Amino acid sequence: MKIPEYTLTDLKASLTSMVAQLSIGCGDGGCIIKVLPGQHTNGGCICRPRTIARRLKHIAEAIERRTDWEPAATDKE
Repeated sequence: MKIPEYTLTDLKASLTSMVAQLSIGCGDGGCIIKVLPGQHTNGGCICRPRTIARRLKHIAEAIERRTDWEPAATDKE
């Protein structure tokens, strides 16, 4: 199975989307952040801590796979 390559722009967009979602909720009828009025989905809240952790882990692994990744000066020992 080939692991997809993501650009840093893709990863930044994923993180931005996640932060926005955590401030307004996911739109599910059972959202733990906020249940929005009107129509909503019933597919399951994706704001649960375990789901967020899994998404963050996926993004972190994608960043580590990049060969041109250079840690910030503050990350170096």
